[in-house]
Amino acid sequence: MSKFDYKNQNGQSNGKQIMVIAGITIAAALMIVAIFVILSKNKMAGTATDDFLKNIEAQREKQNNQGSSNNSPDDNQAALSYTGVLIEIKADSLVIIEKDTQNKITTSLSDNTPITYSGQRFDRSRFYIGDQLQITASNAGNKLAADAIVVLVSASPATAAPAPPAANIRPDGTVKPL
Repeated sequence: MSKFDYKNQNGQSNGKQIMVIAGITIAAALMIVAIFVILSKNKMAGTATDDFLKNIEAQREKQNNQGSSNNSPDDNQAALSYTGVLIEIKADSLVIIEKDTQNKITTSLSDNTPITYSGQRFDRSRFYIGDQLQITASNAGNKLAADAIVVLVSASPATAAPAPPAANIRPDGTVKPL
């Protein structure tokens, strides 16, 4: 007897089978929607957000909690530090994706903003999309103003990689034996 001789294996289906399949499909879709709703309501407070002002306020609170008890009026202008990857270069600002929160952060910079790479002065014309930067900034009203920028890793093929420190050189410059 061939396998197509069994009941309902000839490629045809009756209305009962269609209703069962439709019911299972609808139940699975409702379960997926319910799980999505439950997970979206249980979003943790520390998850990434695009509102960088909340992140700035959280960093200020963290610094105030770790700082000394003698707060001065200038604590409101405390320096903030961001580490991230450069994604956009503008005439007067840089946009990075912060490493920890994945937020887009725009910091303005002036011609006097010190920029260093491997301890040496770095020209802002050598910035390259993909550079890894550490930016120390302060809140200047409705924007962040960069106080100092350190290029951690340059993505530019034209920028030489920093030379690794010599393993057999002492800090005073003398050669130590191996």
